[in-house]
Amino acid sequence: MKTWVVTGGAGSGKSLFCRMLADLDPGVRVFFSDVAVHELLADPLTAAEIAKFFGKSVIDSTGAIDRAKLRAMVFASKRARQRLEKYTHPRVYQKLTKAREEAEAGGVQLFVAEIPLYY
Repeated sequence: MKTWVVTGGAGSGKSLFCRMLADLDPGVRVFFSDVAVHELLADPLTAAEIAKFFGKSVIDSTGAIDRAKLRAMVFASKRARQRLEKYTHPRVYQKLTKAREEAEAGGVQLFVAEIPLYY
């Protein structure tokens, strides 16, 4: 199985390219890292861990991460962004590895990982 990484800045067409590629060939499997991050941040255990780093103000009334507050914090501080990335990146990598292994076991011909912050 071949593996490609598609990377680039916001609005560069990464996701569109990956969806088009998958639509053209059923032998292509795409891993979207942004989806993996959204799934991770929706996990209540993740919310509790994130609150330890950033304070309870990033948790909304339902116990979920208030994405707008968290986003404001990490865009305002390089240190905060690095702290969040230090937590999320290894977990997203685990999801990527699992998805790739499952694709290979399923006979997928091309695995494409869409990862904005690859480098």
